[in-house]
Amino acid sequence: MLINKVSNSFDYLLFSCIFILFLLLFWGAPDYYSHRIAKLMWENGHIAFFALITPFVLRRVPRYNIFSQLALSFTYAVLLGTFIEFIQSYIGRDASIQDIYRGALGAVSCNLFLLIKKRSNQSKPLVIIFFFSLLPIIYEQKSLINAIVLELEMYEDFPALASFNSKNSISNWSGQELEIQQDNTINKNATLKATLLANAQYSTLTLKHFLKNWNEFKVLEIELFLVSKEAIELCFKITDLEHNIKNKDFTNRFNLCKKIQPKLNKIKINLVDIKNAPLTREFNLYEVSEITLFSKNLKVEKDIHILKIGLNDFTK
Repeated sequence: MLINKVSNSFDYLLFSCIFILFLLLFWGAPDYYSHRIAKLMWENGHIAFFALITPFVLRRVPRYNIFSQLALSFTYAVLLGTFIEFIQSYIGRDASIQDIYRGALGAVSCNLFLLIKKRSNQSKPLVIIFFFSLLPIIYEQKSLINAIVLELEMYEDFPALASFNSKNSISNWSGQELEIQQDNTINKNATLKATLLANAQYSTLTLKHFLKNWNEFKVLEIELFLVSKEAIELCFKITDLEHNIKNKDFTNRFNLCKKIQPKLNKIKINLVDIKNAPLTREFNLYEVSEITLFSKNLKVEKDIHILKIGLNDFTK
């Protein structure tokens, strides 16, 4: 009696999780500005949903041999996954073959796990197959693991906003022809080399991932080296979350353009100036979103090296 109650409670809990995950397949997805770890974890939703629903599906079909059951779990996951992606494409969500693949991984792995439980006396081959079925799921977590490592590095390096301790730190940026150089004549430490393109209205380099709360600091410091024979004008755009979501107008962010010389350039920006930059409000230093460097209408492409981007409170 007690075992039945526990089993029923577990089924209700499992069904509740499935129902919630099913709703989340269509509502509440992270947006472009959501934290990257949240977005990467969200991608596991299809794996979790199909892993949890598999016991309910298999419970209601005839008992086939092992390979037939695996083929069945794969087939239903692909068909249901395709249907889900089709519906998503009509409600403003992006359809993705990768999500169908993730769903099939979740279904097949769960099926193997259930088969191992039921056939404990002949489960060694199944255990091996189950292990190999987990490898693609583990590989799917590569980006998530890298993002977590980078986040830990960001907390360790703070108040530095950008560091180039590893090749993976390049994923904190977006831009053209980016390269982290560990050994160079510009600086004894690693730098980020970026190319500003010629014959383009704007050529941009954006730091997207960094600690967003600057409220306790006074100055933003940027050090960069221009590889050139002549100076260029380089502009700096700093935005907060409100700018990105509500009003992307030029007057609703911080803007600064400076002549950059072909040498080491040290730029200091008072955070008070950033705070007062928007015309109709205060810039939110608790939710800074992006730091962008860009050139305009260059005739010849230029290389720049970013040595440092960090905060200072004048106390050090």
